[in-house]
Amino acid sequence: MIIQRHKPLIQLISSDWASAIELEERLLSLGYVVLAKSKSFTQGAAVLESHQPELILAEWDNTYINDPYFQELLQDPPIPVLFVSLALTPTLYDLCQKSRMVHLIQRPFADIDLHNAIQQALNMATLHNQYTKYEEELKQNTRLLNLFFNQALSAIFFAITPTPVRWRSELQTPPLAVLRHLQTTLIITKHNRSLAEQYQLKEEESFIKQPLQHLFPSEEVYKNFLVHLLEKKQCRFVFSQTLRDGSLATYEGNYSLILDEQGGVIGVLGIQQDITHRKRYEQLLKISKQRFERVAAYSPDIIIVAHTQDFQSIRFSYINKPHILGFRQNSIDSLNKLMELVHPQDFPLMQACFQDIRQAKEHPPIQIRLKNQVGTWEWFHCQYVVLSPEHDSQNAHYEILFYLHNLTEKIHYENKLKEEKANLQALIESSHSPIFSVDKQLNIKICNTAFLNLVRRFYPEIEQITDQPLTQVFPKEEASFWISHIQKAFLGEKQESAHSIHFKRQGNTHYEAAFYPIIEESQITGVTVIARDITEQENMRYALEKSNYELDTFIYRSSHDLRAPLSSILGLLQLLRMPLPNEEKDRYIQLIESSVAKLDRITYSLIDFSRNMHLPLEFHYVEVEQLVYSCYEQLKQLPHADRVNIHLHNTCKQDLISDENRLRIIIYHLLSNSIRYQDLHKEETHVNISISCNQDSWKLSFKDNGKGIPEAIKKDLFRMFQRSNEENRGAGLGLYIIKQVVQKLQGEVHIESQIGEGTQVSITLPLLKETVVVL
Repeated sequence: MIIQRHKPLIQLISSDWASAIELEERLLSLGYVVLAKSKSFTQGAAVLESHQPELILAEWDNTYINDPYFQELLQDPPIPVLFVSLALTPTLYDLCQKSRMVHLIQRPFADIDLHNAIQQALNMATLHNQYTKYEEELKQNTRLLNLFFNQALSAIFFAITPTPVRWRSELQTPPLAVLRHLQTTLIITKHNRSLAEQYQLKEEESFIKQPLQHLFPSEEVYKNFLVHLLEKKQCRFVFSQTLRDGSLATYEGNYSLILDEQGGVIGVLGIQQDITHRKRYEQLLKISKQRFERVAAYSPDIIIVAHTQDFQSIRFSYINKPHILGFRQNSIDSLNKLMELVHPQDFPLMQACFQDIRQAKEHPPIQIRLKNQVGTWEWFHCQYVVLSPEHDSQNAHYEILFYLHNLTEKIHYENKLKEEKANLQALIESSHSPIFSVDKQLNIKICNTAFLNLVRRFYPEIEQITDQPLTQVFPKEEASFWISHIQKAFLGEKQESAHSIHFKRQGNTHYEAAFYPIIEESQITGVTVIARDITEQENMRYALEKSNYELDTFIYRSSHDLRAPLSSILGLLQLLRMPLPNEEKDRYIQLIESSVAKLDRITYSLIDFSRNMHLPLEFHYVEVEQLVYSCYEQLKQLPHADRVNIHLHNTCKQDLISDENRLRIIIYHLLSNSIRYQDLHKEETHVNISISCNQDSWKLSFKDNGKGIPEAIKKDLFRMFQRSNEENRGAGLGLYIIKQVVQKLQGEVHIESQIGEGTQVSITLPLLKETVVVL
């Protein structure tokens, strides 16, 4: 049968495990809950601290005396300890006598005895805790009373009469004799320093043993004070007193009669305050309130003093506007009506404000939207001050000053400014030129992606450069150029300067930088920099200068090369007019034919050069083999052309697309060079032509076994009028034209040659997917 309905938590401690199991079974049968079994107090410390049992049941063991945790626990036991022992030893007896929380039950015992012992221990613990609590409260109250008496800003005094005074209870007004007796016998027996300070007493002076009447300005005022006090037993009294320095002080106090057990008056307790300054402040506050209301009446903002107790009903004690958002004051008298004006997205902000007011916490100003009577939303900056913070959890009253500043117009212009800023950002983003602006501290305030990409060419890992100093985004030497011109722009002058930046991989990039001062309210607040990339223009200018130079050279050399065969022909014709043998005439005619052929080759080269420069690119399907054979047919008239054997090998499986005219020029000049510069000392001259393709390009290769090209002139092979050897009587335009044509086709040309072995020319061109015409 379970005796205990409530199940206290019990911790078992026993060095004898069998005894511990026996005690556990008996406790469980009585309805108790055993948290854990431990062999020592130290071992059970963790359970005691974590689970907080209501009682410790321990089998007494003399070894506990040496257990440090046991000694610490019994200094001030937090819970009752019930020892189980066969005998009452002196040590155990001393422990039980020293603490009300230590108890003993001797073996043998019945279950009901164990239950009663546990209940007695728990009850004694409850009484002990209550007694300890009351004792601490009494000590605390005594300390607080002494602290209050000695350190109170208010003056406190006791005045005692040597003979108690009594009168019949049915007389509401005390007899005159009682009044006269107290007037003369009430003597001040104790007061704090604040009373002496109120009356400007010196350090060594006091009112002790002085009549109570000395605190009052006159006998009449003192008499009125006693009449009020005797009638009401306790009263509030206000009077004024002239002090030693001639100033007038006003005092307000709460006074009570001190009565004995029979109701006789034995003294007076007074708590008195100097309210001289308060009276002055009340007057000043009244004047300040009048001024506040006059100023608030002209304020464009809404100023409200609201009162609420439960945040369900709201009363406005002051508002500087007759209407709020077009509504009359009395139409908003509850929290629900107020929240109806709040934008749904701002509900959490308002609720957080009210919660902080309840918890006496400060809340930062917020921006909320309120709906006016027309139905449109207006933005307000809302700030509040709790004017009456003194409240308790049972009966809280809140007086709150709300300050509402209308931000609608400001936010409208801020949004427009953001929109304009976004448009400006979009505008500068659309520019391919780097654009950025800096403030007076040379911090970057705005920039576009082109500028960020420029910076990343120095620092590839950089992510954010806004608000970074200019010296952080450029190397030192590079930053000095921009800073020097920006500083000049801060003087008020627009700056323009050309600037080149050298990058290891990309080479030189050329910029035309313009520096514009940013002027706000007649002050230069920053500088905007626009760096226009003129690399292409500079390259075009360089190419134009180079082209002009080549054109001048071309005109000069071409005129010379054209004039030379013409002069030779004219000279030979004059010789033919003379009487000569037929053999001589035939030799002169052959020389004329040779000069005409040379003139024809020069003219053909000039035509090829002109075609490449001016004809549009026309990409169509081409038959490279047919072009090779067609060009060979044109060149058969050249000397020793019949010695040349052409071997063509095409591994490209797809149709090729290219500019047929320009491809013909390349093949013609390559075949011409192979024929004209063949090695006649070799038994056979052959030209191996191969065509191959890969994923995005195709390759045309000419390899012959001719004389080869000297090493000294290889680097200048593609220059205009550069001849491959001293025996070459050509114009020196062939390889130059080939180079120009290949570049026009977006390709590359490469030459490998050795003297006596021959030359290989490899041309790589883009593998096009469709036909197109490029003007």
